[in-house]
Amino acid sequence: MCFVFFLVAIVFFSWAIKSGQLKDLEKSKFDMFEDDGKEAKENGK
Repeated sequence: MCFVFFLVAIVFFSWAIKSGQLKDLEKSKFDMFEDDGKEAKENGK
């Protein structure tokens, strides 16, 4: 059963890399970190 989930995860990651979804995910993650940093600085003033 665990092997099936592992196989599905590998297929999903390969699809995400081929379609470029993974790059968008990384970009949005970095954008969130930047937003959090800006908010923290503004609240600290």
